[in-house]
Amino acid sequence: MMLELYLFVKKRVGIYCIMLLILFLMSCASSSRMTKPVPPDPVTEIESKDSVTEKKDYRLEKVLSTAKSFLGSPYKYGGTTENGFDCSGLVYCSFQSVGLSLPRSSRSQANAGVEVDRKNIKSGDIIFFAQPGGEISHSGIVEKVFKDNILFIHSSSSKGVIISSINEAYWKKRFVKAVRIIE
Repeated sequence: MMLELYLFVKKRVGIYCIMLLILFLMSCASSSRMTKPVPPDPVTEIESKDSVTEKKDYRLEKVLSTAKSFLGSPYKYGGTTENGFDCSGLVYCSFQSVGLSLPRSSRSQANAGVEVDRKNIKSGDIIFFAQPGGEISHSGIVEKVFKDNILFIHSSSSKGVIISSINEAYWKKRFVKAVRIIE
């Protein structure tokens, strides 16, 4: 009986010691200084490669990162989820991520925002395409602009969400216009 009582007490003391050690370690970890993350500044200055300072709105970065997060998603007519997008659905969802509601079709999206001359296109603008002689039927979000090239994120009916160049023969002859939603 005494041996059983001894083993019982020894077992309980061991458990209590382990619990105290865990509490001690947790209290040490929680006593370290915690700092709140600093929210992004709505407008920050960045230096571009050609030494021209431009202001970038954090919403543009969010729109682009949202669109890029869907790279590889399949094409789906009428789609607005990572399970499948059509071109205007991708644009719609990407701008929705920053609380901006756009029309759902490419043709209607082309009438939103402010039209931008091709030489003034920048990241975050929406670009539109049409079959030769036809109405606007495709849209994408400008990812990067180089001196003579524009890369855009879009949902291709054959490849899903991808990045393409406006200098590709197919897109070059179908470009119609660009609009800016976020100034």
